[in-house]
Amino acid sequence: MVSMFPEPQAGVSDLMKKRKAIYASERCEDVINMIRKDASLEYMAVIDKAGAPIGSIERHSLLATVSHPLHYAVFQNKPITELQTSSFIKVEASASFDRLSSYLAEMGVSLNQGGVIVVDDDKYVGVLDNADLLNQMMHLNATRSKELSAAHETVMDSVNYASRIQQGLLPTVDRFRSLVKGVGLVWEPRDVVGGDIYWLSPVHESGCFWIAMIDCTGHGVPGAMVSMLVASALDRIFETSPELAPGNVLAKLGDLVRRALHQDNEESYSNDGFDAALIRVAPQSGTIVYAGARIGLFVVPRDDEPIQRINGSKSALGYKGVEPHQALPNTLLNIAEVKALVLATDGVFDQPGGPYCRAFGPRRWMESIQSLRHCSPESMASALRDEIDQWRGQETQRDDYSVLTIGFQ
Repeated sequence: MVSMFPEPQAGVSDLMKKRKAIYASERCEDVINMIRKDASLEYMAVIDKAGAPIGSIERHSLLATVSHPLHYAVFQNKPITELQTSSFIKVEASASFDRLSSYLAEMGVSLNQGGVIVVDDDKYVGVLDNADLLNQMMHLNATRSKELSAAHETVMDSVNYASRIQQGLLPTVDRFRSLVKGVGLVWEPRDVVGGDIYWLSPVHESGCFWIAMIDCTGHGVPGAMVSMLVASALDRIFETSPELAPGNVLAKLGDLVRRALHQDNEESYSNDGFDAALIRVAPQSGTIVYAGARIGLFVVPRDDEPIQRINGSKSALGYKGVEPHQALPNTLLNIAEVKALVLATDGVFDQPGGPYCRAFGPRRWMESIQSLRHCSPESMASALRDEIDQWRGQETQRDDYSVLTIGFQ
């Protein structure tokens, strides 16, 4: 089936009508009679002897002017220049339709009636009726809408597949449960994929293992790419230095990511980094060692003592810089005194909501953990997610957020 319209790449010359022009010397009566006999003459150009356009005639406007017999009698023997519109739009035949459309939009031209005069080297060659312009615009918009829809579907297919890959790289509940008494996992990227990940190392021959929470700059695909880089670097450090203290691991991790992104070079365009918390669990010695960069640790004691909040370092990791990261402070905990540990990224605390659209905040988070301290890690994580969603209400999700609850009882 052949379309009645040119393809989107068509130019003005493909769309114009090679309609006869009116010479400036022609009488109004002759032009009026010609237009009355031919209903297709919606818009015509008035040209001088050299063929250059000097005005235009619009069918409905002309016939309305001479509809009264007295007006017809006044103009019938005068030259058509008496009834022409001297203000008109002209465009080169070589121009693209997109360029013409943009120009008309910028000028705020109404396309209800009239048209455009087409010239070649300032000589008249044809006209474009505004009705045809509107039809072509509608055709192009429909075509582009289909193309955009197809492109969007392709992009979303890729992003959804990337999400499956990212989720496949996250440690499973079963892996955690093989090492701890219980675990609750919440992973809520804002845009299908995101910069938040949680990570679990293999078990070293000494029996120790690492658990990490990472929050990379940005969200969506860029954040996801950085998160995969951080996870890969963590794997590399654990393989070579499994006995390293968490504070030293995070410093080394920041240096590795910085070098991988060439951010140790002043000419680098990249300036990405991440927040992180790392826990080293050593069951044989009965100890837990924590270090964090802008991700704190919430400790639920085994007895009824208050929830303990251990703040991470205020400095993030990665980003541009040439000075190596300094080792972060370590905090030692006794497994026998810990019922559960809770890690969360700042997407939780920064999420606006509630009756006054305020951030959820760490104090409200501690109160929530306190009210759920006797729940299993799985139930606690689920209830915390419900509370965040309820707090958010109709507000949009501000950032990726993740929650990890680890039970030791």
